[in-house]
Amino acid sequence: MAVADTTAAETANTAAMDNVILVTARKRVETLTDVPLSMQSFSMEEIEKSGVDNLQELSRFTPSLNFVNGSQGQGGRTISEVRFRGLSTALPTPTNQTGSVFIDGVYVLGGAQSVGFEDIERVEVIKGPQSAYFGRATFAGVVNYITRDPSDVFGGQFSANYSPSFGSYGLSGGVEGPLVADILTGRISASVRQKGAQYTASDGGELGRERTEAITATFVLRPSDALKIKLRGGYSEDNDGAAAVGYYAYNGNGNCAVGTPITVKTTAGLFDTSLRKQFQCGEIKYNGNLVDQNTALLDFPAINGMDAVSLYDVLVRNSTGDPLLAKAPKLERIGLTRQMIRLSGALDYEVSDAVSFSALTGYNKQEVNNIRDTDGTPRPAGFQAVPFAFEDFSFESRVSYDPDTWFRGSVGVNYFQQKIEADTDNGVSVTPERVVGNGVERVVTSSSNNENDKVKTWGFFAGVDIEPVEWMTVTLEGRYQIDDYTKFAGSNAGGNLIAETLRSKNFTPRAIVKFTPVHDMTLYGSYSIGVLPGTVNTRFLALSPAEQAQVLAIYPDLPVKIGSEKLTNYEVGYKQYFSDLRLQLSLSLFHMKWENLKGTSALIIPDWTQPIFSVTTPGTAEINGFEFEGNWQATDNLSFRASAGYLDSKYKDYSNTSYNSYFGIPAGTAYKADGNKLPRNPSWSGAFSTTWVDQLIGEWDYRVRGDVMYVGKQYVDESNITSLPAYTTVNLTLGVENESVAVDFYVTNLFNERAWLSGRRFIDVSAMPLDMTVAGQGAFLTPTDKREIGVNLRYKF
Repeated sequence: MAVADTTAAETANTAAMDNVILVTARKRVETLTDVPLSMQSFSMEEIEKSGVDNLQELSRFTPSLNFVNGSQGQGGRTISEVRFRGLSTALPTPTNQTGSVFIDGVYVLGGAQSVGFEDIERVEVIKGPQSAYFGRATFAGVVNYITRDPSDVFGGQFSANYSPSFGSYGLSGGVEGPLVADILTGRISASVRQKGAQYTASDGGELGRERTEAITATFVLRPSDALKIKLRGGYSEDNDGAAAVGYYAYNGNGNCAVGTPITVKTTAGLFDTSLRKQFQCGEIKYNGNLVDQNTALLDFPAINGMDAVSLYDVLVRNSTGDPLLAKAPKLERIGLTRQMIRLSGALDYEVSDAVSFSALTGYNKQEVNNIRDTDGTPRPAGFQAVPFAFEDFSFESRVSYDPDTWFRGSVGVNYFQQKIEADTDNGVSVTPERVVGNGVERVVTSSSNNENDKVKTWGFFAGVDIEPVEWMTVTLEGRYQIDDYTKFAGSNAGGNLIAETLRSKNFTPRAIVKFTPVHDMTLYGSYSIGVLPGTVNTRFLALSPAEQAQVLAIYPDLPVKIGSEKLTNYEVGYKQYFSDLRLQLSLSLFHMKWENLKGTSALIIPDWTQPIFSVTTPGTAEINGFEFEGNWQATDNLSFRASAGYLDSKYKDYSNTSYNSYFGIPAGTAYKADGNKLPRNPSWSGAFSTTWVDQLIGEWDYRVRGDVMYVGKQYVDESNITSLPAYTTVNLTLGVENESVAVDFYVTNLFNERAWLSGRRFIDVSAMPLDMTVAGQGAFLTPTDKREIGVNLRYKF
């Protein structure tokens, strides 16, 4: 059966708990109980009734998936990171993601935080390497949005929601139906979603407003019973204000003074030392007053012999002539604008009862401009314009053999190409106040190190299922892939463009043994490998020989090239559906080894114009954990859903010179994080939901739903000195509905729990000294959303 044959009629209502929840995690239709993978599936009905409308909210219901907007530091929806099972990168970029998002099997390059659920049939969250079938972008897991096919009966849906708490609202609508009887159907839908600003900066500006507008068209052509062609295209725009993010400066707020004794691991062994900078030891308690920054493009007058600087001239009019900023979408405020085009096409052809052919292609393009306050404080100390341009094309075809016998298999080929122009570190920057003795100096820079990366990947994959006996299936899958990763780093001193291409060839297998000792029970064990391309420290290559010597004096073991990242995953699992109890259980335990993980070391070169020089360094980590999910339809009226996850993720071999100046570690050695937990991921997470449905009057039912979500303690960096406390949020929904109309009254974060959603250590640039070795440290912090009360209306016809 072809992937695209899953229709709305086939995907049963999950609330009915009748064990026919269908998924396509292995590129074929299976029931959720039968598939030997750790995964969760959310139907459109459940998504609507939970009030979830984006991936960040959905991840709260999914153990071992941690998706937070603003994971790169300064907050907002610029570049976010899809994290599975504790795998968090030191500096997330579009080419350095351990988890990925797909729409109908087509890779989404960036902008995952903007994808809405208007046309979704279900969302599948699959954990562990999926490289064998989905490709290298699913290193640690994948989120796959499956969209609905247009109906062959004219109809449509309209929905609206509004919250007076902060002015959040959403409108969406769509119509569908036959265009050519029995041959062609279509649907067009449009939406606008706005998240209100929950914070106000001290200068009176809004913080946290996010707005997305989108329009999508879908067409399905069925010229015969054997052939189906699905075409989908969409355009969307994001227009956000200044991000709701706070900066916690250790110099002003930290509880560990300079001179506090400390013993640290180094590449030379244990080292007894003391803190050279004030630090935060332990938890950073929530303080909403920290969520404050500049929201206006300021003018800096001439001072101390320095010329006047207009932020509008530099960051909007592009007075430095930065070529990437010149091509970016126009932006005249602190905030973000993003324009996205997504196109996809799928063909499924049933050659015979046993043989099918499928082809899938996709094209994505997005252009982004982000102007931000880089220090995250009310003091006007640093501003930056960060323009991006992403483009990718993919194609895949496969032949599947699925007879009603003991053997089935598939074979296919995949091609992927992407181009990225960006500078996620520097962009066009204005540092108006750098302390020099008793005075200040101003620095305006246009980056010459744009990350104009290119990736070309060929993949050849195959898989077989062998069923030697009725209760046992052996699955062997594999992908051979060839990656050409070209990394650019601007020009060297001679004006020559620096580019380095890494070619890697890897085989990523997956082997699964599945047992079904009784009906509706699955036991499985699996072994799989995920691979990501390596990288090159091209910024080092772009330096002059004298500058390279300065860097090597600080970090003599700097690797110019780093090999492919490799994730080895061992997993065992249990799934069962108890039909008499209408209870479904799922439990998985896993062990993973992460080799050549890309870390970032910040080298400080005091007399450089841009004194912070970042390099990529490799490391190794191990992750152990488990994931649990249970669904129980206790009575016709009462249902429960629970999920929980535990992660023990630790570095095994990881060094970083960024910490040397904090701890007074001698030059020539480096701080070692071995034994420390990977940052920005909680060890424990879980969610519990309960729903009561009953008849209200006539054709109207009422529904009461409660959700409790827990996120455990997490660290802000590799040192594990500073952490964010655990928190729990509660949502409540009261709804009435019939076949056509549903009205929900909701409260999110019922008890207004105030906590930090995520945090990342970052240098304190609010008073940047000329000698960066004495610069302070701190953490960028993203707060949880405040309590919102609202109403949601849905109408189907």
